Amino acid sequence: MSLSSGVALRPHPFPYRASLALASDVDGCSPDRFEEIHRFLNTREGTPSGPGLGLDVGDSFWFYCAHPSVRDVVSYFEGVSDRPSAAAVRILGWIRRGWIDCLHSYGDFEQAGGFRRGMAERALAVLKAEGLDIRVWINHGGPFHNLQNLMHPRSLGDLPRYLSPNGTDQPVLEYHADLTVGAGMRFCWSQDLLTRVVGQDRPCGRLEHHQGADEAVPALRRLAAAALDLASVPAPAPVRRALGKACAYLGVPPYESNDLIEPFHLRDGSLVYRFRRYGDYRKDAPEDLPALLAPRILDRLEETGGSLALFTHLGKPRTRRERAFLPDEAAALGVLADRHREGRIQVLRTSSLLGQAMLRRSLRWRAEPGRILLDGVDDPVFGRFLPSPKALDQVSFLCPEGTQVLLEGRPLPVRAFPSGVRIETA
Repeated sequence: MSLSSGVALRPHPFPYRASLALASDVDGCSPDRFEEIHRFLNTREGTPSGPGLGLDVGDSFWFYCAHPSVRDVVSYFEGVSDRPSAAAVRILGWIRRGWIDCLHSYGDFEQAGGFRRGMAERALAVLKAEGLDIRVWINHGGPFHNLQNLMHPRSLGDLPRYLSPNGTDQPVLEYHADLTVGAGMRFCWSQDLLTRVVGQDRPCGRLEHHQGADEAVPALRRLAAAALDLASVPAPAPVRRALGKACAYLGVPPYESNDLIEPFHLRDGSLVYRFRRYGDYRKDAPEDLPALLAPRILDRLEETGGSLALFTHLGKPRTRRERAFLPDEAAALGVLADRHREGRIQVLRTSSLLGQAMLRRSLRWRAEPGRILLDGVDDPVFGRFLPSPKALDQVSFLCPEGTQVLLEGRPLPVRAFPSGVRIETA
């Protein structure tokens, strides 16, 4: 929101120009390696990869692992049983420390299947009993065995019923979206939400979308998809849908938007935010961090003022190794940490990145001479509520010197900077 009074909500907390979260999937990561990764990323301790970076980085976990050839994983339960695993207590501790803030679906059912609604009930009961809140869901693996996934046409997690071949209406045994959303899950990622555009929540058009198309798709097919997508702009809705399907068939999905988060109805009617991650399915291992976090990528993110959730698997290197990060990987992460400390790129957890995006959209405020009045949040997914002062920490406004920020008539503590103020409640 921007007003004629010269007051505006800053897109990132002062002094940052952009924001980035390492949105890592937990595949292939043992509990010991997970601990080592986050000691390097989140603390200042000495680690095998070098001195810790002291960042605020979250990660993901599973509740179950049914994969027949996978052992020693970051999973709360032992296999698909109701017995806590050897890592269960550590996982709860990591959630409380902020090292885990995403659920990488309920588990790894690759090559096995077997997920049922009761497993979601058991998992959510653990979170409730422990007083823990996980708001970010990330689909896992392929759709044929991981039927708990959401928002995917071949998965069943958000499909309550189906029509059998004999015409009878049947309940879907894998359906859980009502429970999961009811327990507080609000942000969901599906496999079709991977983008090659550097930075979301900033202006981007079809041309930039297609310039970043998958280089594995032959050039002529990329060019044809771009032409079809551009042709769809003035077309009626049925034609746009047909041209969009043709683009997808060519291997380049049509441009939809560059929003980091978008309201989305699951198939059972539940309303959530779907979110985008930046990356490449062929470049998702620690070995790829020097390319994914290359200076030209970080420069582009700063220049455009975007927000980026990086798709990666921090604990899944392509080859066996003795430490979490090799020197060039640790150096790339170190450069990112330097930009964070210099006030250029804010590095934060995935849940915090998405929460900030929601506040930018839905925080209601008014400017009066010498003060900004916060009226609360009015959001299509989270509803209407008055945020706590803690939830508003680091929200920044561009405004005249000496401006106060008030919540329910009470001034909030702020720190002035040359062109505005930042709320500081922590």
